[in-house]
Amino acid sequence: MLEARTRILSEMNSTPGTQTLLDLYASHRGKVSDKWTVYINIYEELFRSYRGSRLRLLEIGIQNGGSLEIWSRYFENATALVGCDINAACTQLRYDDPRIHVVVGDANTDESERAIAAHSERFDLIIDDGSHRSSDIIRSFIRYFPRLEQGGIFVVEDLHCSYWQEFEGGLVDPWSSMSFLKRLADIINHEHWGAPYRRAEILRSFERRYGVGLDEESLAQIHAVEFYNSVCVIRKRAPSANELGPRVVVGTDAITAAQLMAQHGMRAMVEAQTANPWSILPPLPEDELLELRSRQKIWLQTESELRVELKQFQGSVSAKDLELSQTRQELKHIQQQLQTTQARVEECEGQLITLKDEIRAIRASTSWRVTYPMRKLADFLRRR
Repeated sequence: MLEARTRILSEMNSTPGTQTLLDLYASHRGKVSDKWTVYINIYEELFRSYRGSRLRLLEIGIQNGGSLEIWSRYFENATALVGCDINAACTQLRYDDPRIHVVVGDANTDESERAIAAHSERFDLIIDDGSHRSSDIIRSFIRYFPRLEQGGIFVVEDLHCSYWQEFEGGLVDPWSSMSFLKRLADIINHEHWGAPYRRAEILRSFERRYGVGLDEESLAQIHAVEFYNSVCVIRKRAPSANELGPRVVVGTDAITAAQLMAQHGMRAMVEAQTANPWSILPPLPEDELLELRSRQKIWLQTESELRVELKQFQGSVSAKDLELSQTRQELKHIQQQLQTTQARVEECEGQLITLKDEIRAIRASTSWRVTYPMRKLADFLRRR
């Protein structure tokens, strides 16, 4: 162990190796490391200038621990290589390199952060290769970005997961990790908003959703946000290095816009955007979306209830239609009966007229008049 320590200390003080990161991955035979090809190419470009420095690296999510071995060979002069993983199996990881330290636990807890800080209070490179869930990515960035040195780089891997529901994402999910990182690009341009809002205002919905937030001082140190396939790189520098700065106009001959010469050294004039409806906060777009979806939910629920009522009403109408049809049948039957009765009445009226005519004929006859005294006498005798 002493010999290994002596060898490593000697390597730390030597000239950085000439092998590329891809070379190191191609020749690696130790603990397993899992990286997409584009990541290795990106990291070679990003980290090459750090190879000779006494940097401190934090990697969240190390699985089998192979990446820490490769980082120790790539950053030969590094002073601390700290890995953190929530998987309890990582307690079995052992390294001969005394610069490598493993913390087993959830990186987004105070306990794990204290354990990480025990190995190094601050870092030059931070790589998030953890759960890939949006909530964890956002919380990790907010927790550890303040521990990143100015001039340092914070890298988020596997952002393709941000487009999947299983990892708390979606193409237009307003609270995905990609949506959060895109919003950081607006923070870089804070001085041009033309509206009296703090940087944290446009992250307010994330703070409400995930219960964490960065202060203005930390947000003012975001220098650049760079996107690659499934990777985001956030660079940190002092706030003064992140300003647009004075205008630089050089030369002596101006074919057009000769007045530019007088603008050398001037600061940018920000046009007020308080009347611009697209620059007014609140609400944030995601807040409006949430409100619209809440209303839509109410509308859908109301529509569902109305559909039930409509179905019940249609059932009632169907019952009434059936009842009306039966009533019409009964009316038709009654009308037929009425017609039959009317015909019978007409027949009886005809018979009555015939009888009346016959009676009048009888009363007008000679025999009726001759027998009249006899009928009167018979009537008198009946009354007596």
